[in-house]
Amino acid sequence: MTPPAQTAQRTQLRCRRCARTQPPLPPGVFSCLYCGSPLPLQRWVAHRPPGRLPTDRPRVAGPRDVRYPGPPRYPDTHPRWGFAPVIWRRTEAPDPDAGVRAPIFGLRVAAAAAFVTALCGATAAAGEIWRFRLMLRGRTEVLDGMSVRTSDALVSLGSWLALGSAVVTAVIAAPVVFRAHRAAIAFAGRSVSRSPLNVWLRLLMPVWNSCGAGQILTETEALLTGRLSVGGRPRASRLLGWWWAVWLASSVLAIVTLARALGGSVQAVADTVELHIAVDVVAVAVAALSGVVLLRLARLFAPEPDGLAGWLVAKPPPTRTPVDDPAAARRRSGIVPPTGTGTGKDLEPGIPQPIAQPQRTDSAADDGDGKAARPAAPETGP
Repeated sequence: MTPPAQTAQRTQLRCRRCARTQPPLPPGVFSCLYCGSPLPLQRWVAHRPPGRLPTDRPRVAGPRDVRYPGPPRYPDTHPRWGFAPVIWRRTEAPDPDAGVRAPIFGLRVAAAAAFVTALCGATAAAGEIWRFRLMLRGRTEVLDGMSVRTSDALVSLGSWLALGSAVVTAVIAAPVVFRAHRAAIAFAGRSVSRSPLNVWLRLLMPVWNSCGAGQILTETEALLTGRLSVGGRPRASRLLGWWWAVWLASSVLAIVTLARALGGSVQAVADTVELHIAVDVVAVAVAALSGVVLLRLARLFAPEPDGLAGWLVAKPPPTRTPVDDPAAARRRSGIVPPTGTGTGKDLEPGIPQPIAQPQRTDSAADDGDGKAARPAAPETGP
C-alpha cells in the first residue's frame, strides 16, 4: 500500500458517508471537512512478490529475428507443467456385450431333454393309472401277483426315470435360460436390471421359482419380440402363458400330494395314488411345453430363412423377338408394305407405318349403291 496521494491528486474527492465533494485539501488532512469521515485517499498498486529473481532479459534494439529457433529444449526430466509422458491413443469404450452370444445350441439340447422328461413322465403316469385300476379291482376280486409286481415295477421305473431326467433337464436348462436372458438384453440394447444372483434365485429357489422362472422367460421373450403392455412391462405370449399356468398348477399339486401322503389311512393311500396320477400328467404337460418354449426362444434368436429370400423382382422379358428385316417380316405376315420410293429398310421396327391401299379403277369403282359400276359402252358412229 502506497502513502497517501499528494495535494494535486486530492481534488474532486467525494465523501463516502455524506456524498459531498471536497474542496482542495491542505496537506495532512485525510478526513471529510463536513462530517469528519475518512476520505478514500489511498490506492493499491501491484508489486512483484518478494524473493523472486527477475526473469525478463533486457531487450536489444534492432530488427526482430523471425527465424524459427527449433523445438524447446528441456532437461533430462519431463517438465512438470506439461502433459504426462504417455502415448495418445483413440479412446474407445469397451463393449461389455461384445462376447455375449445366443445359446441356440444349448436351447435345443435343453428342449430335447425336456421332451425325454415328458416321455418318462408319461411312462410313470401309465404305471400309476394301472395301479389305480388294480386297486379298484382289488375291492371285489383277488389280484394276480404278477400283475401287481409288474405295475409296481413300472411305477418305480417310470418315477425314477422321470425324476432323473427332470434333474438333468434342470441342470441343462437353468444355465441356458440364464445365458439367453443376458443375450436377449444385449441384443435389445438394454441395460441389465437384475443381478446374476437375483436371476439364479428366481430360477432355482423351490418356492420362488414358481413365479420367478416365468418372469425370466417372459422378459427374455419380450426383449426378443418387443411384446410390451400398455405400461411398458413385458407381456407373455399365449404359449408362455399356458406354460406358466401349468407350471403353477404342478407346483400346487406337488405340495398337496406331499401333504396328503402323510396320512396313514386307506383312503389317504387311494387319494395319494389319484394325486400322483394328476402330478404325472401335469408334469408331462410342463415338460412338453417347456421344450416347445425353449425351441421358440431358439427360433427367436436365429429366425429361419424366408422362403422368398434371394428372389428378385425384375422386368419381364419382351414378348416380341427383334426383327432384322422388317419388310420381310411384313411380307411373311401378309401385310402389304407401302409403295413409294422407300424400301423395306426405311421401316423401323416398333413404329406403325401406313399401309398402302390398292387403287381402284373405274371398272371397280363403287356406284354408291354398293355395286360396281359397269364400264361405259363405246360410242358408235352414225
